[in-house]
Amino acid sequence: MRKLEELEPGDHLCCLYRSEEEHRALLVPFLRRGLEGGQKVLYIADAHGASTILAYLRAEGVDTSPFLERGQLSMLTSEEAYTLEGYFNPDRMLELLRRETERALEEGYPALRVTGEMSWALKGAPGSERLIEYEAKLNRFFPGSKCLALCQYDRRVFPASVLLEVIATHPLVVVGDRLYENFYYIPPEEYLGADLEESRLEHWIRNLASHRKMREDLLWERRFSSELIDSLPVFFVAIDPRGRTVNMNEMMLRELGYSREEVTGKDYMTTFVPPEDRPGLVGVFEILVKSGKPTVNVNRVKARDGREVIVEWHGKPVFREDGELDYFYGLGVDITEKVRAEEVMRRVNQELEAYAHAVSHDLRGPVGRILSAAQTIRKILEKESGDPVLHELVEMIISSSQQAVDLIEETLKAAREREFSRRADLVDISSLVRRILEERGDILREKGVRAMVDEDLGSMRAGRVHLYQLFANLLDNALRFAPEGRGLVEVRKLGEEAGVVRYLVRDNGPGFGTVEPETLFRPFWRGEEGGTGVGLATVKRLVEKYGGEIRAYNDGGACFEFTLRPYAGPDEPEAVDPLPDA
Repeated sequence: MRKLEELEPGDHLCCLYRSEEEHRALLVPFLRRGLEGGQKVLYIADAHGASTILAYLRAEGVDTSPFLERGQLSMLTSEEAYTLEGYFNPDRMLELLRRETERALEEGYPALRVTGEMSWALKGAPGSERLIEYEAKLNRFFPGSKCLALCQYDRRVFPASVLLEVIATHPLVVVGDRLYENFYYIPPEEYLGADLEESRLEHWIRNLASHRKMREDLLWERRFSSELIDSLPVFFVAIDPRGRTVNMNEMMLRELGYSREEVTGKDYMTTFVPPEDRPGLVGVFEILVKSGKPTVNVNRVKARDGREVIVEWHGKPVFREDGELDYFYGLGVDITEKVRAEEVMRRVNQELEAYAHAVSHDLRGPVGRILSAAQTIRKILEKESGDPVLHELVEMIISSSQQAVDLIEETLKAAREREFSRRADLVDISSLVRRILEERGDILREKGVRAMVDEDLGSMRAGRVHLYQLFANLLDNALRFAPEGRGLVEVRKLGEEAGVVRYLVRDNGPGFGTVEPETLFRPFWRGEEGGTGVGLATVKRLVEKYGGEIRAYNDGGACFEFTLRPYAGPDEPEAVDPLPDA
């Protein structure tokens, strides 16, 4: 549907008004848009003097003086245009419009905008009976021209019989402030033909068929829209500006336990929204009207049986052509179970945090005493020469105990899931992996497993204990499944790009068969051997915390390929030994 501000050269329209307010409300925007758009404007006055029209414009903030001075705005009387020399001749008036259009173009204007008061035709001047002939002939002139015109008809003074013919000769009609594309319009070749009544009859018959077709199309579209809305796998509701329910789809009706007849016209807020959620929803509606943009919100919806469904709504306002709000609609997803599951998970996490605190406390005590005892033994041995093997064993106990303390602290942090780590060092990965393999030297020797490690695995800014946990878990898994006597475990750096480093840890064992790779990373997953644990789950969590990805696949054994991104924190410190002795 076109709007008044969308009028273009070539348009021919009439306005039917019945009050001075309607006349002014239409006329001022029409003139103003032409002047401000750089068009030349010609006003032909009759019942209203030129001074009245100029006063209309000035009252709306349009300074008419510059437009009048440079000739962009011209004012004529009906006697100077329509009834020149005391009579009206349609062809002479058409010639006047042609000349004025050509003059406007020669003066550099893109188009001529004309509007005339047609009340002159009621004064009985000779030729005024040819008014409708003139209106019909205009429809041959305007198409393709650089001129557009608005013919003004006052319903208070023109007889209905004349206005019916006026409507028949204008492709566009304005009534009040609404612009209509006129399906009563009769083209000039038909209107000015030999038998107007026959042409009118044929035109009306065509209009009847056209109207029927449009009505059928509209009904089809309504049925289609209704069926589409009812087939949606989500909630749908439409609410008018007064808050009344206009429509609700089958899924929402079924979930809430209502029929369509029961909800249509009901106040949505008081019927379906719990009192404590209403202020927030009112605020959402205000935002929708003010911004005119879609929004997302969550609120509860009451069912007939008293249940409350938690719904995530995606809402949008719909406005009419005049800018007034027509209705709101919302598409909603029932997230009740999701919210409940999140609440359960929150409580479980709280319990796990409490458990982690307790376990941490219980473990730190014994490990701390072992570490203290081993350090005391070391001091005693330092005073005596002692057995070298005993010295080595004490150092191993001290180192392992310190690692256990660090692991307990980091495990507690990970369980909290609040702060991954604020400590980050530039860790030498090669030194880290060598230390892990040295600690597992007895296993390597007993199983006859050979380790192949790239000479330079690079450095990574990260939590030292995090990287220790990651590589230790993967290497322990590889050692567990590497065949005795001919086993091989590999640690390789596959490459680095834009700060992202890719690693591979591989063994030459039996692999993981037909098990889905993602299953391996589930906590406490029970494999074919019956073992359970959290090692690989910990690996996946650590990789993801460092912005990386991990995938498992079979290639002559189990392969774990993963990427790591450096921890994004304060400036990097100097490189340090990954796990220094206590």
